Amino acid sequence: MSANINSMVSGKGIKPWHNEGVIVDGLMTASECLNQAGLSWSVTKEPLQTASGVVVPNAFAVQRSDNNAILGTVGNQYTPLQNADAFSYMDAITQDHGSAKYETAGALGKGERVWLQVSIEGDISIKGKGKDVGDTIQRYILLANSHDGSSPLLVATTMVRVVCQNTLTAAIADASTMFKVRHTKGIGGKVEDIREALGIINQSYTDLEEKLQRLVNIKVSDKAFDGYLASLGFDTEAVKGKGKGTVDSIKALWGGEGMGANLATAKGTAWGALNAVTEFVDHQRPTRLTASGSFKTEGEARLASQWFGSGLKLKDEALEKALALVA
Repeated sequence: MSANINSMVSGKGIKPWHNEGVIVDGLMTASECLNQAGLSWSVTKEPLQTASGVVVPNAFAVQRSDNNAILGTVGNQYTPLQNADAFSYMDAITQDHGSAKYETAGALGKGERVWLQVSIEGDISIKGKGKDVGDTIQRYILLANSHDGSSPLLVATTMVRVVCQNTLTAAIADASTMFKVRHTKGIGGKVEDIREALGIINQSYTDLEEKLQRLVNIKVSDKAFDGYLASLGFDTEAVKGKGKGTVDSIKALWGGEGMGANLATAKGTAWGALNAVTEFVDHQRPTRLTASGSFKTEGEARLASQWFGSGLKLKDEALEKALALVA
């Protein structure tokens, strides 16, 4: 594998993100996905010690079983969630969705971050007017697990726009859309809480579909689009530098270069404005690499950001601001 993705698999016969990983013809079961994604390895907690052999109190290295890579250091309370157990965890969470199937899974860095994504039934359809082609949004549940102690187990509802593979979180009703579970001995006991909350979200998808459909009917002028970007913290008054470059990139997507914003259902509307921002975050937004970070390329860092970090936060806010236009 190249430096972008440690290992991954993608179903439906489509190319994985950044053209990495194994491609299969269709959706997978948990065991198929685990093996195809190259995640059939486990981790152990190994006591840390000094060069002279003195054991460091409450400090452990997380070691990968297949290649002995050290993925991070953790404390005494940290309980690993093995990759196979993460798939079992996802199976339990999605057991009410008979058609739920694994579509993609993989690992970032040396294996510090592992993700699983399951497609669930009930796509959202954004309809156009007359003969305009509609826009389809697929529903997913995303699970992200860290083996380096950097974050808790995360479970989130996500939506992927088919036309350009940019993602949104399902910010609906008053239900949380991301669930965080600490790596402690009680980690397995949180399945029922997550399933219950996801059930609440599923009941609210109809309301979300109605709101997104209303975005299509809200016309947005170029001036109003500037205001939308400003509300998200972009410097629309910048005349040079990084701020201007960022705004110019988003405006180019909005003005006709973007796959999502240029659809007949989206062009010149609040739906198009949202699509321009999310497409920028997922495909163009620069992502800083740090000397001590595990991400080797900007592509890998961007993927982590758009699903788990600052990119996710920005897309959440972009959706919130767009929905406020039709509240």
